[in-house]
Amino acid sequence: MRRILKALILVLTLSVVLAAFTACDITEEKTTLETPTIASQMYTGSKLVAAVPEKDGYKVESNEGGTNVGEYDVVLTLTDATKYEWATPDSDDATKFAVIKATNEITSLTLESWSYGENAKTPVAKAKFGTPTFSYGTTADGKFTDAVPTAASKYFVKATVAATANYDGAEKIAEFKIAQAAATVTTAPQPVANLVYTGEELALITEGVGNGGTMQYKTGVDGTWSTELPKATNAGEYTIFYKVLGDDDHSDFVAEEGITVTIAKANAQFTTEPIANANLTYNGSQLNLVVAGVVTNGTLEYKLGDGDWSENIPTAVDVGNYKVFYRVVSTDSDNYNGIEQKELNVSVVKAQNEITALSIENWTYGESAKTPIATVKFGTAEFGYSDAADGEFSSTVPTNAGKYFVKATVKGTNNYDEATRTIPFEIAKAAAQTTAPTAKTGLT
Repeated sequence: MRRILKALILVLTLSVVLAAFTACDITEEKTTLETPTIASQMYTGSKLVAAVPEKDGYKVESNEGGTNVGEYDVVLTLTDATKYEWATPDSDDATKFAVIKATNEITSLTLESWSYGENAKTPVAKAKFGTPTFSYGTTADGKFTDAVPTAASKYFVKATVAATANYDGAEKIAEFKIAQAAATVTTAPQPVANLVYTGEELALITEGVGNGGTMQYKTGVDGTWSTELPKATNAGEYTIFYKVLGDDDHSDFVAEEGITVTIAKANAQFTTEPIANANLTYNGSQLNLVVAGVVTNGTLEYKLGDGDWSENIPTAVDVGNYKVFYRVVSTDSDNYNGIEQKELNVSVVKAQNEITALSIENWTYGESAKTPIATVKFGTAEFGYSDAADGEFSSTVPTNAGKYFVKATVKGTNNYDEATRTIPFEIAKAAAQTTAPTAKTGLT
């Protein structure tokens, strides 16, 4: 068996040698191949391999490629060295594949606006390559910093990707806004209670406290806004409006409804209140029924019974009981209340009458009678005559000589008592008168 194998190996060897000699004797022309041009590829962040053009004369022995920018070997080998050869004989079977630097771009950038006092929103950006960082500025072409703004305003955010060996740098700018927060009222102003007119300016409300601005007030719809607390002097009803005037970071807060405040009218005051005039006794003249009062901020008026109101003190002459009413009418009705009417009861009592003097001249029988004269406190005296002090008196004037009495009488009335007074007088005897006789003449 071993001999057979050895024989077969010998025969095979000889056959190969003979074939080689035969080949050397035959001259065949080879096909020349150019080294293929391999296109570079742009960095993608992933591993790239060369796209080698296909050709029958060679095959790719090695094409590892790479991720980062750079050149990578591509090893090619001839499929049949007897039929093909490289156009550049000294070239090895390697060529280069290049990964080139990519152009970069931030494809989107957004930042949601927020209101002052809220937590800042986070910008969102997408880049072809790299991780964007963010900075902030007040203008699109101004300076940008890392500090996130907090004040209310319009701003710009910039997304930036720094350049690397594999890709270019990129930027993108977007606008956003921090809106003003609404100002609020921490402590609302309140109306001042129990205001009464004094003639001086009075504060109408308590001070309010605002958050995010300055408290301002105005009186009435057409008033002027001011930080001063509203004041007023005259009695009346006032409507106060208030608001918080927002600062740079806050919008205004304006109260929808006003505050109603009232300054009440003051009351007129008695310095001295009228009183009834005491111990009034008829004297035939007008009597003041009351002692006048004194008031401030008003006019004192009186009336007697159902009479008319007047500033004059009521008077009466006759004896009687009287009702006197008084009231105070405000001299400034806008700011003062008058005083409702009150009443006083006043009496005038009957007077005691008196004949203070009585006289009559004596006369002589035959003369004209004399007229008595009486002086009385009240009324008119009537005269009567009698021949006795306690006798019966008549209005007939005596004529005969003698002693008589005259009585003056004033009849009593509702206002005064009756009064009498008696005095004596005399009618003297007349002297006798004679006429001397005369002789008759012419007697025959």
